[in-house]
Amino acid sequence: MTSEYFREANPHKKILETYSNSTKVRLGSIARELGIKVKICTLPSNLSGQIERTSDGYKIRIQRGDSRERQRFTLAKAMSHFLLHQSYIDASSDGLALNVLQMAQIPEDLNAEATGLAYAIIIPRRILYSELRKKSSNDNSDEVVDDLAEIFGVTLFDMKIRLMSMGLGYPR
Repeated sequence: MTSEYFREANPHKKILETYSNSTKVRLGSIARELGIKVKICTLPSNLSGQIERTSDGYKIRIQRGDSRERQRFTLAKAMSHFLLHQSYIDASSDGLALNVLQMAQIPEDLNAEATGLAYAIIIPRRILYSELRKKSSNDNSDEVVDDLAEIFGVTLFDMKIRLMSMGLGYPR
């Protein structure tokens, strides 16, 4: 679905494309243009984030105690649910909560779909390939993957998953 999302005509494609030209994608700017308010706050310890419909739009709440990299992924995942599964958000009086495993209380395939789009948003394919070409080694050694994670502002785990999803492997 993630590649299809960028190929299909949809009202939000242009917004995503506008901000996908750098390594540290400006997620707050994307949220603002989508009309989503973002708030860093203290949530129950089992939650990383939540997206809900409000009287004047949508609001994403992000766990204050999470690392900056984890907060960035949570924001990308919550926005992905907004872009793909708005009806689930609207149907729940509490919105969608993302637990510490980044899973919302919706069918597993929809969670996987949102996760894929979140990775595509936070680690744009074209920019990742460009950064890989800049590296002196052609392998995805631990050092290269560590550098990429830092460059993109994501966790090492998230970078490994993105590389794997693109068929580029990752260190064992």
